[in-house]
Order: sequence, then C-alpha cells, then structure tokens
Amino acid sequence: MVIWITGLSGAGKTTVAKHLVSILKNEGIHVVHLDGDVLRDIFFSDITGDPHSSGNRLRIAYKYSALCAMLSRQDITVVISTISLFKEIHQWNRDNISTYFEVFLDVPIEILQERDVKGIYARHEKEKVGSVYGINLEFDRPLNSDMIFFHNSNISSEDIANQVFKKLCIKYGGI
Repeated sequence: MVIWITGLSGAGKTTVAKHLVSILKNEGIHVVHLDGDVLRDIFFSDITGDPHSSGNRLRIAYKYSALCAMLSRQDITVVISTISLFKEIHQWNRDNISTYFEVFLDVPIEILQERDVKGIYARHEKEKVGSVYGINLEFDRPLNSDMIFFHNSNISSEDIANQVFKKLCIKYGGI
C-alpha cells in the first residue's frame, strides 16, 4: 500500500506521516516513510538546472512514484510525505499503484506563511527569488483524494494520522 500525503510546504505532511508510521508500526505493519525533502537531497541532487523548476519537480515526482510503486509491489507499506502537486502524478499513482491512498492537507497560504518552518515564504518575500508553490507557482489541487483535511487549529497531526488509519482500516478491511 502507498499512502501519499501531499500539501504545500508547511502543511504538516511530514509530521502527520511520522505519526501514521508510528501507528502502523504499532500494528505490526512493515512500513517505510519516504520524505520528499530527504529523497531529493539523497537521490536527486544530480538533477541539472534548478531542482525547484516545475519541470524538474515533475521529473522528481515521477521518480518518487516509481519508487513507491516498486516498494509496494514488494509488500512494503509506504507512507510518503511530498508536495508533488501535479495532476499527472496523482493519475499515474492511481493507474499504477493498486493500493494507492491519497491524503491532501489543505492549508491556507496565510497559515503556511505564519508557520514557515523552512523559511521558504519569508525568503521569497524578502529576496523575490525562487519558485514557491502557492506564491508564484501554480499547483494542481488533487481532485480525487481519499481524504482531505482543511486547516483546523483544533485538530492535531496525531488526530489526522488516527483518522487516516481508521479510514485505511475501513477501506482495506483492516490492516
């Protein structure tokens, strides 16, 4: 199974993924967490040109998808936290990963700018350089996510992970 957690930078993808991985491990499920930032730094640092250009982001996202599909075929549950907001990627995943489950964390740009853990939004505002989804880069909102979480300060990342786990159990008849 591949659980694809997506959203803009600062939406909480990695935090939710870590909680979900912990839940799955406690259930005895062999699971691996792939994080888009870590994957990009480890495996795709040799991308030529601007690694943050739309074209390179799409190429990298396809590689993430192929890696997830390969691990899933080996009966490894994959939780991936990545922006990868391309309709082509979401469709490829649905067409090529039989147990694909998509979670979209939909957080308003104003909240993301307040959080700005990586300083991406502030750096862009100050220097007016770089390509930032939600600011000067268009992105594709997922159309068929299995779950969408709209920002709500009363719902923690642990709550989201628990809700995702419950939905997975319902959809797949227990895990």
